[in-house]
Amino acid sequence: MQDSSNPISFPARIYQRNSENPISVTITVDTELGYLSIVRENGKHQASIPLDKLDLKLGGSTQDRIVLFCGTTGDTIISSDIKLLDTLQQSKDFPTLAQQIDKAKIDQRSSHMQKFMGVALSALPVFLFIIWISVGFTHYKNPWSKEPSKKELIQENKAEAKTSPVPVSTIIAEEKKELEKLQPQIPEPKPIAPKKVELEQSEEMYLQNVQKLLKKNWHPPILKNNKQTIVEFAIDKDGKTFDTKISKSSGSKTMDQAALKAISTIPLTAPPKGIETPLLIEFTFKCNVKEKRS
Repeated sequence: MQDSSNPISFPARIYQRNSENPISVTITVDTELGYLSIVRENGKHQASIPLDKLDLKLGGSTQDRIVLFCGTTGDTIISSDIKLLDTLQQSKDFPTLAQQIDKAKIDQRSSHMQKFMGVALSALPVFLFIIWISVGFTHYKNPWSKEPSKKELIQENKAEAKTSPVPVSTIIAEEKKELEKLQPQIPEPKPIAPKKVELEQSEEMYLQNVQKLLKKNWHPPILKNNKQTIVEFAIDKDGKTFDTKISKSSGSKTMDQAALKAISTIPLTAPPKGIETPLLIEFTFKCNVKEKRS
């Protein structure tokens, strides 16, 4: 089993809002921080989405096994890697997402069972008809046919004995050749350029550090109820934040101001060289009363 405490990457396709053309991307799941990051093939970071903002369902083909829908951006993420499902299911801090996965698995098994039963019931009459025909021909005896004499049987046995049987090794070799012809030719995957991999890894490490600093710099106010504020901001090439705005207010002016202050005072360094800036980030600040009292 994979360790869910480390970020894990998967190949995927993304359909942006009101777009029919998919974009090949790499998605990274960090169950510890509770985020799913999207990186394009050119190494540019597209977005970081909280796991509790995703809706999940299972597709009907091997190409569309896992379908994730983000309500905040309107994007649809599709992946064929079944290990993504196991990684998401290991996220204990998001029980709603785990419940969606369990329900999707049950619905898929039920759908497969219904299809199997439908095919079996439709093929049953044909199967019974074939058995009936086979039994009929087995017991059928042609009244005009003559039974071979003893002399004819001896001559027939001698002719069969003279015929040399085909070696088993020859039969196995021929069957192996036929199987090789039927197998599809799978193209070898194209190697990823080392520089591109290095840039993707450095950007992921930088974004993870930003999220950890935000959690450390977050000082929630004292409130009576659980609340959360979602803030969007950008980071320039010098590591300075700008264009900070609240995308979803908590309803508490005190908490919203505290979230803005946490971003404005975060001690950031400049992004690594080679990474395209500005970096656009969305972060959720939470104020959990139960956690605060404990």
